[in-house]
Amino acid sequence: MLDRQLHVVRTYRPRDALVSRAGWSDAGHLLVATATLAGHGATPTWSLVSVPVDAGDEGDGGDAVVEQGPVPGRDPELLPEFLLSE
Repeated sequence: MLDRQLHVVRTYRPRDALVSRAGWSDAGHLLVATATLAGHGATPTWSLVSVPVDAGDEGDGGDAVVEQGPVPGRDPELLPEFLLSE
């Protein structure tokens, strides 16, 4: 997350996955679409995670809540499985 001066104030790094998309859920939470990178021939899995804005500075998502998933999906480098609106 960035502040009004565009300085990084928080980060979120999911365990064993990458962030595909992120958007605001409400004033206190971000919705983050995450995906695993599958090996050759394996199917990636996707999750939709709610991350509190005031989560710890570690950025590891310890307070994050999985709202949907994990579900099998397509390659995260090509298409998002969860579309977030602003």
